[in-house]
Amino acid sequence: MQAIVLAGGRGQRLDPRGEAPPKPLTPLCGLPLLHHLLGWLASEGVREAILCTGYGAEQVERSVGDGRRFGLSIRFSAEPSPLGTAGAVGLALPMLEERFVVVYGDVLASVDLASLLRAHRSSGAWATLAVHPNDHPVDSDRCIVDAQGFVTELVLKEARRGPEAGALCNAGLFACERRLAEEIPADGRPRDFARDVFPSLAGTGRRLFAYRTAEYLRDMGTAERLAKVERDVREGVPASMRRSAHRPALLADRDGVLVEELPHLRDPQKLRLLPGVAPALSRLNRAGLLAACVTNQPVVARGELSEQGLKEVHDVLEGLLGLEGAHLDGIFVCPHHPDRGFEGERAELKIHCACRKPFPGLVDDADRALGVDRRASVVVGDRTADLEAARAAGVLGVGVLTGAGCKDGRHRLPPETPLVPDLASAVALMLDTAPSWDPWLDRILAARIVTLGGPSRAGKTLAAAALRLRLQARGMPVTHLSLDRFIVPAHERRSDSTASERNRLAEASEAASSLARGLPVLTPGYDPRTRDRAASEVVHWPGRGVLVVEGVLAGALELPGALSVSLAAQPEVLRARREAFYRWKGLEGGALFAAVDGRSEEEDAVAELSARAALRLRLDEKLRLEPEP
Repeated sequence: MQAIVLAGGRGQRLDPRGEAPPKPLTPLCGLPLLHHLLGWLASEGVREAILCTGYGAEQVERSVGDGRRFGLSIRFSAEPSPLGTAGAVGLALPMLEERFVVVYGDVLASVDLASLLRAHRSSGAWATLAVHPNDHPVDSDRCIVDAQGFVTELVLKEARRGPEAGALCNAGLFACERRLAEEIPADGRPRDFARDVFPSLAGTGRRLFAYRTAEYLRDMGTAERLAKVERDVREGVPASMRRSAHRPALLADRDGVLVEELPHLRDPQKLRLLPGVAPALSRLNRAGLLAACVTNQPVVARGELSEQGLKEVHDVLEGLLGLEGAHLDGIFVCPHHPDRGFEGERAELKIHCACRKPFPGLVDDADRALGVDRRASVVVGDRTADLEAARAAGVLGVGVLTGAGCKDGRHRLPPETPLVPDLASAVALMLDTAPSWDPWLDRILAARIVTLGGPSRAGKTLAAAALRLRLQARGMPVTHLSLDRFIVPAHERRSDSTASERNRLAEASEAASSLARGLPVLTPGYDPRTRDRAASEVVHWPGRGVLVVEGVLAGALELPGALSVSLAAQPEVLRARREAFYRWKGLEGGALFAAVDGRSEEEDAVAELSARAALRLRLDEKLRLEPEP
């Protein structure tokens, strides 16, 4: 593999006084930036690098020598005068192979070059740009890409285009065919790839392809960006963002989760972000977690919207996020629909597929493209199909009460499913609640069985889900049993029944004891929305990892060696959450307040159990666990 490094920059923006070294020699964590770049190229299988030099050419040559210490063979092509990025490559034409990669000398990357080249060869394009969404797209050169991934237009930052131009930015790395370099005029005039060469390819038969990556690819054109990259290098961020590193991800449904739900959305101008979505995604971006959209879009199969039309809708989605400082690392779409009979439908897409939720295909697609650590990831949805897809993919499903609010009833809604108000709360689950378990993980791992009790709506299911994420991220499997499975359905309850009877505590206790002994248990089902029976399910804890048994009266269970944890919340917080929860169940008026207020006997029992707990916690306003005062 051959690489061309554009190493002729002056670096004026890094030091306006003009005292800075040539830009490729800018110090980065004690070494010239160029040394980092050459080390990465060698690690990716590059064996020859051609350095196109200009300003400070002698200093650059002395710094890198013949390249043997990097594991490379290095040759140089020095500009007699500034020729621009394209002119510099044209000057090096006699040294070029039939196919090569080009990287700008002020870029630090951890991109898988073999994958980039595979995509380039498969596309048949003359050049393939590595592109990624960023959180300041209006200030960057952007690529408008069609549904097949080919670039149709390059939008320079000077154009100041709006969200319709999307957020995919040219990142200073591309694969190239020699025939493209042969077309660069050798007349000594400066020419730039972004401004002169690539625009001549976009939308023509000499195609330009976009390779979307979520891996580390940052330029250091300003002092602020250089400082940020230096922090990243010291913290090991570039290596952690390689696809092979497998990062935690939040995979969100689109309609009702990221954007306002409109039936069969076809007009990009009608797309509206839900409140709080962009700040929530920005939090994930800054934390280094992946964020992607996984969405069923049967409008394509029904013939109501073409693939290109859907791409334009998603361009606006990404553009709007970019305007608010956030980005998605990928958007994964199922265009199929199994039912026939729509006017104008597309027969080839009217199929039973593996990607349409509730099947796990879209999660699989995201994993292949991005490298997802399923153990520490979540699928966020407003419909039970989203949650069933998460379950099938081995990922934690989190329901949000925006959009359809998980009320559709199409698929099961296990009591172990955390239900949160919106996307921001799902992000808080990952970034706040899960890490806040850390002070107690050693005790939990020593016990291996945890009972998590406390009053209704104190956040037990959320806390249990967060514990699952934190332990699984460490390779520790978790079995989660909600005692809500044993709740007597609402229409079967006696008015004089006790809390123990309503929760079938004796049956729940026997089941938990059997689980703790490693025996599989057939548990009853309970639908938290309809308050009715649901399908039974076999639960098994084979003794590996941690067993979490969670429920209002979990503290009453007699499980040898278990760590008893009690979760509390302020009375006004509990009441507000209970009212919201019963409204979600469909209760109103007197029935709602009767359900909220009719818990005095249960609360007395919970208070007694909580006093005996080995660990007493509560969720603060940011959903972080803290010791109960």
